[in-house]
Amino acid sequence: MEKPTKTAIMLSAVMAPGAGQFVQRRWVVGAFFLIAFLVCLVFLLVEIVWPMAANILASLDFAERKPDVVLVKYRVAPILAWSGLSLVVYLAGLLDTAAAYYRQCREWSRQHSRLWTEPAPTKD
Repeated sequence: MEKPTKTAIMLSAVMAPGAGQFVQRRWVVGAFFLIAFLVCLVFLLVEIVWPMAANILASLDFAERKPDVVLVKYRVAPILAWSGLSLVVYLAGLLDTAAAYYRQCREWSRQHSRLWTEPAPTKD
């Protein structure tokens, strides 16, 4: 077993939740965090982009002097909910990666401390 590196933690922090778990070869957990984070982001983008696109189209209709142009209001509660949930998934993935890293470090130090404490085999 080679010494664990902090690459997994950095990937989870910079790229996306789940990337660090993939580096640690924990495929199921990594897929869970990645899919959960992407679902949250997709719903967040839908809540932001849909009213924006409707308002742009309404503005273009208004520019063409069409009557009865109605602007769509943003719904703040779903935007905050999806933002908060994606932040929770992001932080949970980061903490999970860090916890696995520290478990790997403890296991590595246990294995290498045994090498120094065990007596060398004697030749008969």
